[in-house]
Amino acid sequence: MLRLFTGISLPASITQSLLLLQGGLQGARWRPEANFHITLAFIGEVDGNAAREIDSALSLIRAPAFDLRLKGMGQFGKDRPHTLWVGVEENGLLSHLAQKHATALGNIGVKVERRKFVPHVTLAYLRDARKDAVNSFAAHHAGYCSEWFHVNSWALFLSRLGKGASHYSVRAEYQLESAHEDFEVETAQ
Repeated sequence: MLRLFTGISLPASITQSLLLLQGGLQGARWRPEANFHITLAFIGEVDGNAAREIDSALSLIRAPAFDLRLKGMGQFGKDRPHTLWVGVEENGLLSHLAQKHATALGNIGVKVERRKFVPHVTLAYLRDARKDAVNSFAAHHAGYCSEWFHVNSWALFLSRLGKGASHYSVRAEYQLESAHEDFEVETAQ
């Protein structure tokens, strides 16, 4: 079985800035630099045939490239914090891309999480971290804002669970359309 998800890789300059945020919070299991990404859709475990069908469906997605930046910090698990994350500044094109993933996967019978799309980069998983310490850490770093970066592709990732952090590898990469390509399509119609 293959454990799959789709997401956006981050440039090295962004991952370096995230590494500088790590430290000083007891109970945090900091994510390695190689695991920083923005999840678009979590697929879960599928067999090889389903993985090929998923790849085919995803390859049909057409969406424009866009610019993003990371902004702010928060946590999941209100009463018992379990995940510390860095947010993504509001971007309609990113949300549109995530919706296209949900639709493409749903059309071939793949069930994706129905939670509201909250784009983020997981900075740490938390184990026995005190709620007040997590809230204080997040408040201290709430002003974090990365530089802008251009997103011109996204990927289908394979996730292998292991001791410590999971290992992610790109199974397929898909290009987004440039503004120039969009212009050519619009003028040709």
